[in-house]
Amino acid sequence: MNETAANPQPQPPPDAEPAIRRRMLKQRVGVALVLGLIVAGCVVVYVVPPDENNTLFPRCTLYRLTGLHCPGCGGTRCVYSLMHGDVLQAAADNLYFLVALPFLLWWGCRGVWATVVGKRFAPPAYRPWLYTFIWVSLIAFAVLRNVPVEPFSWLAPHKLEGEEKAGSVTYPDTVGRGWQ
Repeated sequence: MNETAANPQPQPPPDAEPAIRRRMLKQRVGVALVLGLIVAGCVVVYVVPPDENNTLFPRCTLYRLTGLHCPGCGGTRCVYSLMHGDVLQAAADNLYFLVALPFLLWWGCRGVWATVVGKRFAPPAYRPWLYTFIWVSLIAFAVLRNVPVEPFSWLAPHKLEGEEKAGSVTYPDTVGRGWQ
């Protein structure tokens, strides 16, 4: 006897096919829009340095109001440094973002691939301990980068010594003297 005749595959309801097509179309349009925004943002960050004289990029509200660095402070400068090939300066700008970037890229590429091959892309189903680790490490990074004692002050966005270059980005001083 034929094996497929003995175990027939369940057939989707007749109206499921258009719903699946609509969902995939929405997913593809969403991925295309997100990729377009990322490319446009990277072009702007590559061309326009995020320094103190530039009003194109918003300033961190937490830093303006309290003088404390949030976990995202230095993220734009980190991207700028990476796009110009300066990995050490990118680490000085925002180490947490630099460490998280490979995982973010992997997740983004996974989503693009799932969309290309026609699979549903949803947030990854990780173990609860991983989410706990991410949040605890992010909060610890936010607290430790505001401690004005070395080595913790190295986590705050800062300019590396001896890195004076044409078109370089200016950075807030980690001891509270404001912009250099």
